[in-house]
Amino acid sequence: LMLDFVLDETHFENNDQISISVGLSVGLYFTERLGLITGLNYSLYTNKELYNGSETISTVSYFGVPLRVDYRIVNMDKFNLYLGAGPLVEKSPSESKFLYSALLAAGMQFNFNRLVGIYIEPQFTYSLNKPIIDSYKTNSQSIFLIAAGLRFSLQ
Repeated sequence: LMLDFVLDETHFENNDQISISVGLSVGLYFTERLGLITGLNYSLYTNKELYNGSETISTVSYFGVPLRVDYRIVNMDKFNLYLGAGPLVEKSPSESKFLYSALLAAGMQFNFNRLVGIYIEPQFTYSLNKPIIDSYKTNSQSIFLIAAGLRFSLQ
């Protein structure tokens, strides 16, 4: 049984749209290889638009709760390689409806010791519905990002 606490920061840039996301996640491993990951993410999407020669900047924030099943393909003392998939539910304080997405992740982790590691995790989300407020999420159903950070494990 392993409990992971993760604090990550993600940066995404696509032309003139920038997203910053931070989160805290908790993982519970039922076996040495199979675990359930959940948490809370906060994302801020900034959209720059040029209209009649003037630039307009709008921002939209979202709170998200992922629920992901992870499988460790390689599970060694100093190195882990894993895949994960599951739903992601997000809500903006500016919107009345929830946003639903499918989330896929693949990651690798290098462990300094039993308690602390560093990881990098490419993620892909596919939105199943569109937001009301115009943002990057409105213009693209697919979002690719790379999460990285420290991972703290309680064993």
